[in-house]
Amino acid sequence: VVKFAYTYSKDAHISLESLAPTLHHCEFDEALQMYVVVMDLIDGTDLYDLDSALTHIQVSKLREAERLLRDAGYVLGDIREPNIMVAGEDKLWLLDFEWAGKQGEVCYPAEINMAWEYWAPGVGPGAKIMQAHDAYCVDAIVQEYGPKE
Repeated sequence: VVKFAYTYSKDAHISLESLAPTLHHCEFDEALQMYVVVMDLIDGTDLYDLDSALTHIQVSKLREAERLLRDAGYVLGDIREPNIMVAGEDKLWLLDFEWAGKQGEVCYPAEINMAWEYWAPGVGPGAKIMQAHDAYCVDAIVQEYGPKE
């Protein structure tokens, strides 16, 4: 997959190890004034299109991804359904590192869609992205899409 983005956190992407697509290239192109990002194509389904609940293993991997980011001092900021891909019973990846970066250094975009029902308190246009926001979104995703037992 080749992606062009105005912002991108290569370091946050790499910090997720196998819980993000393998990153092959991520550099800012001066001529384009954009990041050129090349990563593996994930053969999976995003949460919007998932027709079953996440498995316990997938929930564990989602929580592990949030922990890896937190432990490295990063935030993703956009842990929503289209940015979580799953396959089979045990695979899960996080996508979309355009808002990601070091906690307290990156902000939500001015044009953020606030209609999503799972945003954490404190999320808003231009607000600093905090690790607590990522944790809140993970908890909301697990409650909505996790195993119903």
